[in-house]
Amino acid sequence: MNINGLAEYYICVKITNSRTAANYQDIARRFSECCEHTSIEDIDHIGIKNWKDSVLKTASPTSWNTYLRHIKALFNFAHKKELISHNPFEEISFAPKIIRYKKTIQNGTVMDIIQAIQDEPERYKPDWFWLIVTRFLYLTGIRHRQLISITWEHIDFVNKTLLICAEGSKNYKERKLPLAQSLINDLQFLLNKHKAIRKGRTIQLDQVFNIIRFNDKYHGTTTKVDQISGFYKRLAKTTGITVSPHRFRHTMATELGNDPHTNILTLSNILGHSDLRITRQYVEVALAPQRILVEKLDNNLTITYK
Repeated sequence: MNINGLAEYYICVKITNSRTAANYQDIARRFSECCEHTSIEDIDHIGIKNWKDSVLKTASPTSWNTYLRHIKALFNFAHKKELISHNPFEEISFAPKIIRYKKTIQNGTVMDIIQAIQDEPERYKPDWFWLIVTRFLYLTGIRHRQLISITWEHIDFVNKTLLICAEGSKNYKERKLPLAQSLINDLQFLLNKHKAIRKGRTIQLDQVFNIIRFNDKYHGTTTKVDQISGFYKRLAKTTGITVSPHRFRHTMATELGNDPHTNILTLSNILGHSDLRITRQYVEVALAPQRILVEKLDNNLTITYK
């Protein structure tokens, strides 16, 4: 059995989520490209090194860790099923986790993005749709994969909440998110646009942010992740503002995380984090108190230039 066959076996027995299954298939394919036709029993340190070198040429340490975690799971499974005598990846180390500043919107603000869309409605059609999407991404902090999974049945106009389903969530947890009144107004406007097109047909199961219905230059039946990302790539190129769907989330989290009045646990719940340490990464360490301490030392070390 080769690694592709092992991945399919593992998916059949263990995996129920199509996105997770696709990840395992992709990683198995990448490995097989480095060790073509190699049986899982014959994988040795040379094959593993070739794969590792290939991955690290283009991938970040974080991606390497993800690949390795998946590979270890596959071969632990194979060992448990007695398909191999030992897991050759067992002693392979993960890369050190590098924690960087979160990528927020740069060279402009969310208001600048809104203004850019309003200034050129012919370029960003329909402008009202992209204005609503922009506000929604920023004010909820949801991921764009979650955005496209929202249907009208997930919106509670009475209680002003959004139901984020497990299927669209990164940690597969269902939760409710409060919606600001301005977003409720946006959604009511968008709902009326949908109703005008659907002409009396039920829309409860329809995708909320479906650009296909309002711009015939987009193809398909429902909005895809790449179509949302593509819009902001074009906007970034035109305006010079560094923006992407996920940067709205990072910007919102960073701004709230550094507000002294923000409860970090509440922010963690809004972002859907299962670990509070992830949320704390958005809180930037204040430089002012550090500067006071450093300058206390500096005052004792004055010198005179000659």
